[in-house]
Amino acid sequence: MSHWLMVCSSTKALVYDITPNTIHKHAPLVKEFNHPKSKLKTGELTSDDSGRGMRQDGNRTKYEPAHDAHDMEQLHFAQDLAEFLDHERKANHYQELTLCAAPHFHGVLNECLDKHVAHLITQHIQKDYIPLPGDQLQAVVDGIFHKTV
Repeated sequence: MSHWLMVCSSTKALVYDITPNTIHKHAPLVKEFNHPKSKLKTGELTSDDSGRGMRQDGNRTKYEPAHDAHDMEQLHFAQDLAEFLDHERKANHYQELTLCAAPHFHGVLNECLDKHVAHLITQHIQKDYIPLPGDQLQAVVDGIFHKTV
């Protein structure tokens, strides 16, 4: 039974195979995702000024979108990750999932997950480990990996 670990933030996601009794010393990396647009400021994501409209009293008003562009980029990335996880579930590449994500992004991603993927999650970790240097991140992943072995 394969057990995957997804460690992610709104800009990057790493998927590891943390299957118990694996022959590896370190959890092998299955896939890496990068979403540099989530790092951009809202102003850098919008191309022009907001539209204008007319209020009932005849005065002009500026149209403000319900969500800013930065939030929308995070949502797009979460949707991409959710689609990947669902595709891999259907291909039977994993049967259990540990989800480790920055708290805000964890909620966004949870909203995007298919109900069948959500049922495979055995552990939720709401921490942002992505900014850690490579060796420290590997130590965190190995700690989670060795807890499942």
